[in-house]
Amino acid sequence: PVSGTDDVGGLVGKAEESQISESFSLAPVHAKGNRAGGLVGGTERVGITDSSSMGMVSVTGPTLGASLLGDREQHTYLDKAFASGRVTTDPESGSALYPWTEGRSRKPAITHAFWDVTTTGVADGDDEDPFNGVGLTTPAMKTLATYERVGWSIAAPSSDAYAWAPWG
Repeated sequence: PVSGTDDVGGLVGKAEESQISESFSLAPVHAKGNRAGGLVGGTERVGITDSSSMGMVSVTGPTLGASLLGDREQHTYLDKAFASGRVTTDPESGSALYPWTEGRSRKPAITHAFWDVTTTGVADGDDEDPFNGVGLTTPAMKTLATYERVGWSIAAPSSDAYAWAPWG
């Protein structure tokens, strides 16, 4: 388990001006303050590609937690990423891929990204925004065609498992 106060992530706590690719985390993550993400706690000017997070994420502080990114400041993008870890926050402000807060001037660019609506506990995203990623059922998340349809080059998942190593 990974725990801390703010900017707590399964792989990276706070990433700035960097590229994260071909990465994953299975670690459970807990923040007592703010910004917990299954992969990265907080980002600023970061590109995340071919990455996933499957660990549970919990925040008992003010807000902001998500199965993939705990928070993002500016110029962050996701491409070919997925999340399946349960998200619990207090107050209820959790999200699947990243938390969106009113007043932010830019949403991150998201392409070819998915989350498991069953295991994350996040049933829906912003249907008005096609750049929010796509929530899928567990069986769809474990189907190779889901990923191939949007251009991922991955190995077939083993029986009843999530696609592994989307870059492999």
